[in-house]
Amino acid sequence: MEDWIALAIRSSKEMAAASPVERGGADAEFVKRSYEEHWGRRIEGIRKKIAAGETVAHILANIRSQPHLVQANRVAEAITKNLLADFNETTSAGKPTSRLGACGSRFVAQPNFDPMSAIYQHALSADVIVELGAGPGWNLFNLSTYLGKAIQRKRLFGLEFSDAGLEIIKILAEHENLPIEAHFFDYRNPDLSMLPETGRLLIFSHHSLEQVEEISPLLHQKIATRPEPTKLIHCEPIGWQRFPELYKARVRQNDDLFKAMVVRRFDDLHAPHAVAMCAAINSWRAKYNRNAMDCVNKHVNAKRFVVREAIYDFTHVYNSNPVNPSTYLEIDVISPGAAVP
Repeated sequence: MEDWIALAIRSSKEMAAASPVERGGADAEFVKRSYEEHWGRRIEGIRKKIAAGETVAHILANIRSQPHLVQANRVAEAITKNLLADFNETTSAGKPTSRLGACGSRFVAQPNFDPMSAIYQHALSADVIVELGAGPGWNLFNLSTYLGKAIQRKRLFGLEFSDAGLEIIKILAEHENLPIEAHFFDYRNPDLSMLPETGRLLIFSHHSLEQVEEISPLLHQKIATRPEPTKLIHCEPIGWQRFPELYKARVRQNDDLFKAMVVRRFDDLHAPHAVAMCAAINSWRAKYNRNAMDCVNKHVNAKRFVVREAIYDFTHVYNSNPVNPSTYLEIDVISPGAAVP
C-alpha cells in the first residue's frame, strides 16, 4: 500500500508539472494554441490522402480511430493494479484487455479490446475478406470505410442465410461501387465454392455462428484444406464451451442441471466461472451454438489450426450483453504440407 501511495504522489506531481495551469494557465489563448498544434499536425497527412484519391469517409474514420486507448497514465496504472487486480489480463501483444474507467463515483473496469479493430488490422494484408453470417453487411461496409481506396485491390464476400440481408448487401455495394459480393450461406450445410482458390484469405464471423445450435464440422474442414495463407477469426459467445462440465451438460441437453444453475447463479456472481456459467445458461435458453469450440479444437489437435489469440468472455462496443459475452479466437490455418510454425 505504501508503494502505491508513493507512486501516486510522484505521478500526480508529474501530471501537475505538465498541466495547463503550471505551463501558463488554461486561458482561451492557451486552449486555442493547443488545438492549433493538435489539428495542425494532421493537415499535411490529410492533404496527402486527398492527393492520393482517398475518400473523406476513410480519412475521417482514421482520424476518429482510437487505437491508443491503453492508458499510459501512471496514476491510472497504479489504481488498476491495486483496485482491479483481477482485470490485469493481457493480449499476446502485451496489451491489457481491460482499462480503468469511472462511473457513479467509483472506479470500474472497462473492456479495452475492440474485435473489429483487430479484424481491420488483418484485413489490410488480406487479398480476400469473407464474413460468415454477414447479415446486411454492416461489418464489411465499415471495413471498406477503414480500408479506403485499398479496398479496390481486394475482394470481399458477405455470406448470409437471409434473402433480405443478401439484398441489402447487393444494393449498398452497387450504390458505392464496392467490390463486395453477396452469396447464400448456411452454417449447417456450408458451401465455400464461391471463394477464389488463390490469395491471402481472411475469414471471420461476428455473432452469427452463435445462432446455429449445431454447425456442420464441414465448415472448418473446408477451411483447413485451403492451399493459401488463411486467417480465421471467430468473435462469438462460445467461450463457455471450454469448460468440460458446461459443455457436456449443454451437449446432453441436461435441462435439470441448467434449471438448477439458473436458480443458483445469482449466488455465484463473484466466482471466476460466473460469466461462463451465465453464457452457458443463455445458450441453453436461446438454443444458441454448442459445438463451435469442439469443431475448432479438432483441427488444433490435428495441427491444422494454430490459435494465435484467445480472449474469453468480454463485452465491447459491438456487444454490450454481459450474459452473452464475446470470445475472440484468432487462428492461423496451416496449409496442407506446410510445417507448423
